[in-house]
Amino acid sequence: MFSALRREPGFYRRLWELSFPIILQNLITTSLGFADTFMVGLLGNAEMAAVTAATTFIVRSFCT
Repeated sequence: MFSALRREPGFYRRLWELSFPIILQNLITTSLGFADTFMVGLLGNAEMAAVTAATTFIVRSFCT
């Protein structure tokens, strides 16, 4: 079952090197959306809806 996970030496290191920038970018984008939502949360429902809609668009455009 786990024999399919065995690869040539250095494969998983190279995989990590390629995926790390993507992981970092997603973390930064999500953190920015969280910070925006947190700051605008005290203003009101309409403002919160606008920030949520904008954040959803940004996250979806990066993920697709």
